[in-house]
Amino acid sequence: MLHTKYSRWWFTLIELMIVITILGMVSLATYLPYAHHQKKVLVKQGVKEIVQSLTEARNLAINGINTGSWNLHVGLYFSSWATQVSYYTLGHTWSLDFSTLSSAELLKTKALPQGIQINDISTSNDESLFVFNAISGSGAIFSRPDSGISTPNIVRILASYKWATTPVLQKEIEYYTRSYISDY
Repeated sequence: MLHTKYSRWWFTLIELMIVITILGMVSLATYLPYAHHQKKVLVKQGVKEIVQSLTEARNLAINGINTGSWNLHVGLYFSSWATQVSYYTLGHTWSLDFSTLSSAELLKTKALPQGIQINDISTSNDESLFVFNAISGSGAIFSRPDSGISTPNIVRILASYKWATTPVLQKEIEYYTRSYISDY
């Protein structure tokens, strides 16, 4: 530090640069763990949204939809790399599957939290349609007809933060046709 004739203390440029560098390193050291933790929380929130969508679709099929239309099959469409879930409805006299999806009515779409996407679905072609029967609420899972896979009883959905490959930023959901959902 320099001492002037007026007894004021001044900092040299080198001292200022050292202090700014130290503050920058401390800021960076605290930001990186926070950003990682924030991504983990978003993945958990995204998984909760997917599980909630499955439960909501089943409840809509059982209890009806508040549009005056009762006894509608409700389907959820999932595809890999998607950032949203689409709800479809079709009358109870029809069979809702991939062949009738184009004639089904799009009820709504639900966006996943920002940065969260569905990375993988355990059915071929990375597409699945979860259909809940009107009134009974029994579930069925369909994959594309050209996939060569029969209707599976269990589907695993992998949700993650963007293109994360680390297990910490990924979470898997297992859905069973008997309406049991688990995530781990």
